[in-house]
Amino acid sequence: MLALGKLKKQSTLTSAINGLRDYIIANKLGPGDRLPTEGELSQGLGISRNIVRESMQYFRAAGIVETKQKVGAVIGSFIPDDPFKSYLPFLANDPKCFAEAVQMRMALECGSAPLMLANCAAEDIAKLKALVDALTSEAGRMEFDIQFHSILLRMTRNRFIESMISLTVEFFCHGAPMIAGRYHADVAQTAIEHRAIVEALEARDAGRLDEALKLHYEPYFRKGLARGTEVTIFPATETNVHEA
Repeated sequence: MLALGKLKKQSTLTSAINGLRDYIIANKLGPGDRLPTEGELSQGLGISRNIVRESMQYFRAAGIVETKQKVGAVIGSFIPDDPFKSYLPFLANDPKCFAEAVQMRMALECGSAPLMLANCAAEDIAKLKALVDALTSEAGRMEFDIQFHSILLRMTRNRFIESMISLTVEFFCHGAPMIAGRYHADVAQTAIEHRAIVEALEARDAGRLDEALKLHYEPYFRKGLARGTEVTIFPATETNVHEA
């Protein structure tokens, strides 16, 4: 009987969540639009206020609904700012995740290169140059890397790509203490690689940008990020092999 009760309660909550979702979509509500009160939703959906409150919490946790003082519940955003926020502490316990984060970050940046070229502004280039010029010591490497690659992804002006920054940039960078000794180039080489990316962007040269991005990530795949795993993505040649 206890298990059956839980199933029924979950079914009611799921129905409420689906009903509220359908209401938002059918009425074409967008960010800032007001939602009905809990009482109105309770009456309209034919469920208790407690279930309405639980269903609203589901959408609040996702950032789709937010509460404004003197207004009530309104639509927040349909695109999550950070969809992996709740998972990051757990991902850090899985060493394999760092390898996969490198793969995803390289794939995302290389695949986004055309958008970077199309949308980068002079102020973006200036910020990147300033970061490279300021990189003079190992102590500031992690913060530099987070800022530099975050700017690259924001440069795409694509909200879905921007939402991946915490996973592909911040999560990977905070794993740096574990992998720095094996994969990071010295500070001088790091500056050279990042400067090549900036120069390719400034020149609006797609070929140079693709080459600079791949060269930057090549050591991770040539040496194998995960222990005992050698992943060859780029052929080793005299022009693209450098020791980290």
